[in-house]
Amino acid sequence: MRRIVTCHCGTEYERTETRLIFWVMDDFCCYQCGEVLESWHGSRLPIYVPMQCRSVSASERHDFFPREVASEAAAGRGAF
Repeated sequence: MRRIVTCHCGTEYERTETRLIFWVMDDFCCYQCGEVLESWHGSRLPIYVPMQCRSVSASERHDFFPREVASEAAAGRGAF
C-alpha cells in the first residue's frame, strides 16, 4: 500500500512497506528538518521516497533505506 506522508516542515514522502526475513530496528528522519517521522522494529520495513525523487531508479533508492539495511545491501549481505 502506498501512502503520502507529510512532515511538519512540508516535505512529502511516498511511503511503502516491504518484508524482510530478519528483524530491523531503526527510525526514519526527515531529510529537510531532521524530525523522526517513524520508528519501527520488526520484519516490516517502511520505505520513504521524497516525492520529487519518485523517478529515481531502484538501484539508486538504497539511500532511502535505513542505515543498517543499506550497509548490508551494499556489502551483498542483505535481502535485496
